[in-house]
Amino acid sequence: MSDMPATPAASIAPDAPSAPAGRAAHSAHATPVIDRMRRTLAEHQLAAPDAAVLLMVSGGSDSTALAYLAAELRDAGELGPLAMLHVNHQLRGADADGDAQFVATLAEALGIPLFACEVDVAGEVQRTGGNVEAVARSERYLAANEALRSMAFHEGCPLSEARIFTAHTVDDRIESFYMRSIVGTGPGGFRSMLYRNGPVARPLLDATRDELRTYIKARAAAADAAPTPDAPCVRDSQGALWREDATNAHTDRFRAYVRHEVVPQAKAWNPRMPENLVRTMNLIAEEDDMLDTMAGQAIAAHAVPVGQAVQGAEGSAARGASGEGAAEGPSGYANGREGAAAEAPAAGPAAPGAASATPLDDAAYTEGFLLKPSFGTVPKPLQRRAAHRLLKAMLGADERIDAASVEAVLAGFGATGAPVGGYVANIQGNLAVSANKKGVRVEPMAAFRARRKRTETR
Repeated sequence: MSDMPATPAASIAPDAPSAPAGRAAHSAHATPVIDRMRRTLAEHQLAAPDAAVLLMVSGGSDSTALAYLAAELRDAGELGPLAMLHVNHQLRGADADGDAQFVATLAEALGIPLFACEVDVAGEVQRTGGNVEAVARSERYLAANEALRSMAFHEGCPLSEARIFTAHTVDDRIESFYMRSIVGTGPGGFRSMLYRNGPVARPLLDATRDELRTYIKARAAAADAAPTPDAPCVRDSQGALWREDATNAHTDRFRAYVRHEVVPQAKAWNPRMPENLVRTMNLIAEEDDMLDTMAGQAIAAHAVPVGQAVQGAEGSAARGASGEGAAEGPSGYANGREGAAAEAPAAGPAAPGAASATPLDDAAYTEGFLLKPSFGTVPKPLQRRAAHRLLKAMLGADERIDAASVEAVLAGFGATGAPVGGYVANIQGNLAVSANKKGVRVEPMAAFRARRKRTETR
């Protein structure tokens, strides 16, 4: 992450209160939206009542509603200490500065400490050659993880239980579903979004954008009629209740095109499309969780990190089968799940919609992996998921894994399921896939060439 300030805009100290003294629980806005948020938090076990929670707030309607709702739940004793994070991507000039000022005002009004940072996303894109949206997302989550660690330390809360709340809604989930329908995806892609992925949780994933805006407007009307410090409502310098990003209306951008052109047409055909599609995505998610768990079991039984393979491939099988835990990579083909650049959840039973697959030790697979000959007996759909998860563990959560790369790994086993001696393939630009009687190995191309050179000189 670049340009993260050493201290947050509103510092978090161990003795700093999370809410102004004397603020009582406020129930005047116990709307269906807050009840739905309560239900989502409970059903998907998104956060313990005393867990530290970092709110990612851009200033748009969704994240503004998230801030108000989370503050209400905090005041009611249903959420632990809160903090906000606002990241200025420096892409929209004075408008971006206006967003930052609005969020600062909101945080002050709600008595929520604020982390604020500026990131030169355009400069990062120029330096790395990455995509603007991908770089911005990566920087946001790097900032979020750094802020969460600081917050948990100062609040004296376990980092393993701390959470990052984002304001993704039903609308975001539906848009992602249609985007993936258009460009293609694989297993895991059509669940669209997880309720929880590591520390990142989405408590508004069952609410719509219109519902959140209605909630904010009702809160503002109540505040205008009878102002009270227990239920503040802020406006920007133009009197708006939230900030609007004008680029969201530019239909030359893919998500904006889906939002303004595709989704309205689908709703016109069937007004109940949102609830029907959400129900379908949740059914897909349940099956996806089950298959991910099975893929994790296949990895534990049939895969060995390259470091262990060098020490004695099959001899390391016991260690490979021990299932040493760590972060689950997104499961599904290119963009099957959003990369969150986030830490793994603690081991334990997962709620429906949570990232529940058997954990992997990401660090163990950074040098590559060996799939033993017995992997050839695993059903093909589970082979695909296992190979994809291993490539994610090797390359990182934000790396796009091509479907062709997964198929190239599986091709090393041939039609009979046995390793094809002499098979070699180049995937992801700089990874080598090779096969011999010991199995199918995936490693950086430089390591493959060095190993082959050593073999030739013997």
